[in-house]
Amino acid sequence: MQNIASLLDTYMESQLHVGKFNPRELRLSENEGCARRRVMRCLQKEQTHPLTIHDARNFEKGRAGEMWVENILAKALPGGIIREAICLHPYGDPHGEGHIDIEYPTGNLLIEVKTTSEEKAAIGLPISSHVTQMQSYLHFHRDANGNQYNHGGILYLVLRRYGIYPVWYPVNRVPEKGNAIEALMQNLWHNYVLKGIVPYVSQTAHPKAFPCMWESKDGNKTVAHPCEFWGHCWNDGDIDTALTNINIPTETEQAELLQKYETLRSEYSAGEQQQKAIKIAKDELEEQLNDLFDLRNTDKLTAGGIIVSRKYSPGRTSWDIPHALQCGAVTAAALEPFKRIGDGYMRFTVKKE
Repeated sequence: MQNIASLLDTYMESQLHVGKFNPRELRLSENEGCARRRVMRCLQKEQTHPLTIHDARNFEKGRAGEMWVENILAKALPGGIIREAICLHPYGDPHGEGHIDIEYPTGNLLIEVKTTSEEKAAIGLPISSHVTQMQSYLHFHRDANGNQYNHGGILYLVLRRYGIYPVWYPVNRVPEKGNAIEALMQNLWHNYVLKGIVPYVSQTAHPKAFPCMWESKDGNKTVAHPCEFWGHCWNDGDIDTALTNINIPTETEQAELLQKYETLRSEYSAGEQQQKAIKIAKDELEEQLNDLFDLRNTDKLTAGGIIVSRKYSPGRTSWDIPHALQCGAVTAAALEPFKRIGDGYMRFTVKKE
């Protein structure tokens, strides 16, 4: 009997080799991505770590979500939609082509569909790079009459255990944002791609951290996903960039310094873990007390010379200004008089080799 699952795996893997994109272009979906990776793709550098079946499955999950939404909206929206609308831009050879999931001319609306997990959605939506992608479409794309679209949106399909939860984030065109995006692309194209120059590895990059590498779950296994060009940037952890002239301590001095810092961080972390354990125990007791308050139909309990009372405090209202700015709901100019800049600081991390 034919193994249908095997057929689908073969199909998904074959899609990795379908030339949907022009390799010599700056992709609009990567306008917050690694500049070095974008330029190396345009220069058609060798892929040291090609995409795998795990990547193919992720891509097809997104495509399945897009097709599902497109089929629904094609019937639900009056005037019809344009699927996979081509968004032309000048930063490619002979030009660049973005692919907008859904163009809805009647509603003056561009739509991008993103499929995400419940865990990732809990970190915070919309994702900044997705908003930048939509702002890129709103900046470059034109309708049949040559006009820009003023409105777009990101439709997230959040995959939870018991179903699909659609979440909609409107994005309005912000001309200043579009101009900044084009300035970035213009710089990369003219000063790097056309000159055959690859940008240095960022000094904040790490060989095992995004965007150089990221991880996903395949059942109970953790799968590492290195960037396709990882081998051009890293070799046994050595960074491929220019060294600066600094006073470098001896290996022994550096080892002592790092060991001392790691010990202090471990002690600090242990204290934090103890606090978390105490808080968990406190929260559990408060749940029991809440039940007891309800049973007694009171907000005050007394026993053994101790009085415990409760009072409802409503949640604090806050405004997500960064996302409001990205989506064009407010302008930076309107908020300028209220801007406050706090003191910066250095953030340290410790990892075991």
